[in-house]
Amino acid sequence: MQHPTNTTPNQPPPLGRRERNKLKVKERLYDAAITLFAEHGYDETSIDEIAERADVARGTFFNYFQRKEDLLTAWGEQRRHTLLTTLTNNNIHTGTNTSTSTGTGTGTGTGNADSNGSGSSGGNSTDGNSGRGAESRNGNGNGNGNGNGTDGSPGSHTHGSSDNSTTNPDTAVNQLRHCMTALGQINETHQQETNSLLMAWVRAGRPLLEDPYLAELFAHIAHHGITHHEFKPHFTPHQIGNALRDLYLGSLYRWCGQPHTTPGQLTTELHTTLNLILEGILTTQHTDQ
Repeated sequence: MQHPTNTTPNQPPPLGRRERNKLKVKERLYDAAITLFAEHGYDETSIDEIAERADVARGTFFNYFQRKEDLLTAWGEQRRHTLLTTLTNNNIHTGTNTSTSTGTGTGTGTGNADSNGSGSSGGNSTDGNSGRGAESRNGNGNGNGNGNGTDGSPGSHTHGSSDNSTTNPDTAVNQLRHCMTALGQINETHQQETNSLLMAWVRAGRPLLEDPYLAELFAHIAHHGITHHEFKPHFTPHQIGNALRDLYLGSLYRWCGQPHTTPGQLTTELHTTLNLILEGILTTQHTDQ
């Protein structure tokens, strides 16, 4: 007689013992690699050292990763999963299914209540259950672009507009601010890791080869803003999404290149670049030539 299982039609069946053991080994290898990269640098860390730290044979490494560069892909996927989980838990419309896990996370990072982008679970977590959340709510927003907003981000004021974008969490503006807060905290919570891996990620061509999920995420929010008349329809959602992604990566590269940083510096810079897009640099008196 067959006994019914507890799984639902939308749930995958539970992993067997062999699959669970394989997943644990892969997680050990990933965790060992990320720790060594943060301690010594990506280029300075060998596969032998990763296997030794994970307490497995060198050949076992190649059962899970064909080459060391594959760890960069896993790192990027974990950051993506952490960000999307954080945003989803903060009711941000990502337009993306976050139910799948890459199975390489360590379970450490920035949590969802406050969110690293990842409260996501700081960049390396698959479940987003630990760390700091995306929302600090300790601001005193004064509406002049210099204070802290209701979500702990730098306040903004768009030429005296009277819209409710600063009070309604469902607006596209506030969704973008949550994104920038989460991205800033993901990187700042794991600064040494980010510094060690970002340049290796760039040299491996990952910004060109990987799916530009950030641009798509920003475009999804921009579409919401355009259809709800928050944003001018002069530009397409994809143009806005690509511009925001480019500004994010530029801010991240500059931050990683600085020998000394202060807490919250990257997050503040990201909100400044966001305000640059939202407010523009033209005076209200400007007319097209």
